[in-house]
Amino acid sequence: MIFNEVDFAEKKYKNSTFGKHSIYFDFDVSDYCDHQIKKCTFPFYETLLKFMNENPTKKIYMTTKQLSENFEKIGNETYLINFQEFQRFCKKLDKRVDRANAFFRQEVSLENIALSSEKRGNFFASATETEIIERINAFTAEQKKNLLEQLICIDDIELPKKELENYSDEEFLALFPEILKDSNKKKIVLSNYSQIQISTLEEYVKLLKNNLGKNETFIQNWIDCKIDNFNKEISLTDKDKKKLKKSRCLIFGLEFIAHKREGNISLKRFDLLTKLSEGRSEYALIELKSPNAEVFKITEKVNVNEGKSFEYKLSDDLARAIPQILRYRDNLESKPPEDEDWNRIGLKKERIGKCIILIGTKKQDDSLWENHFSSLRRSFSNSLEIWTYSDLIQKLETTITNLKNNL
Repeated sequence: MIFNEVDFAEKKYKNSTFGKHSIYFDFDVSDYCDHQIKKCTFPFYETLLKFMNENPTKKIYMTTKQLSENFEKIGNETYLINFQEFQRFCKKLDKRVDRANAFFRQEVSLENIALSSEKRGNFFASATETEIIERINAFTAEQKKNLLEQLICIDDIELPKKELENYSDEEFLALFPEILKDSNKKKIVLSNYSQIQISTLEEYVKLLKNNLGKNETFIQNWIDCKIDNFNKEISLTDKDKKKLKKSRCLIFGLEFIAHKREGNISLKRFDLLTKLSEGRSEYALIELKSPNAEVFKITEKVNVNEGKSFEYKLSDDLARAIPQILRYRDNLESKPPEDEDWNRIGLKKERIGKCIILIGTKKQDDSLWENHFSSLRRSFSNSLEIWTYSDLIQKLETTITNLKNNL
């Protein structure tokens, strides 16, 4: 889920014990409230007020959309909480327990809260060995060389004495299972890995910013490694192309792995199917539209008072993309595990947990456009999300910041 403050509505709460505080929601909280007393109070809200009373700089945002964890930390002061998971967690605890603090401390200490989906995939100390090796396996030859050069300089890590360019892919990957069993060595690998990842993501942010005027063919050709960052044709071996393609798919988020491009479903071709991180039995389906495409078709009208008004409708590109991606999802999920379409894609059949349409850019400093876009995103179910390329750039920049902060 991409966090955007404008998608949330503020609700103010006043409590005789814990004072006045605001909680923000991207759904209608009244659906979960006690309508008899006509207040937007919901079960266990008071424990959050207590938490905010004790931590006056903290802000609480509640969502019913799926998160990679029960809650995510956005920056240093903001907490994004899955509403249903918070309810389920609190119901399990005795009423004498400080539920909010227990909720935030259920996995790690309060100031080291589990990071959000795009940050959690950054392979800090909580990453599994399988996750780390999966990402390292996607390294290009240049990234592999950079990582080995850094590790060779570390006394605690012993590597075979041979020239870096002489490591085969199999030998390169074979280095890590034994190293990662040692927690201290694992931290060293992660730190050096993150430095390489930062450089790669910064390159991709620059690419996206420089090409927001391009069409979807440019984006598809770049992901497929048919062109370089300057729109010039490149020629790679199948092996190098496969590795570079994995690396370029990182633009969608480090939480996504095992990307499959343009798979066939009943003679129709989806853009991208990707697994929602290691250990999760579901996929995300991504439909790519142009960075220069419009989200809305906007018509200006002159009213009877000779004033102006603006009519917002879904653009043709977005209006076509919504039923298209949902049809792809339904077709995939309706097929049995042994179906030839799943076999062609090369993935085990699982649930399609998320559909994402990537289209256009935000209209900067246009509050009316922002309000309509926020309303549009809130109107969809948890399984369908609309991202702009502006959102994608912000997501990558947030990931880079958190990588740097956690080196």
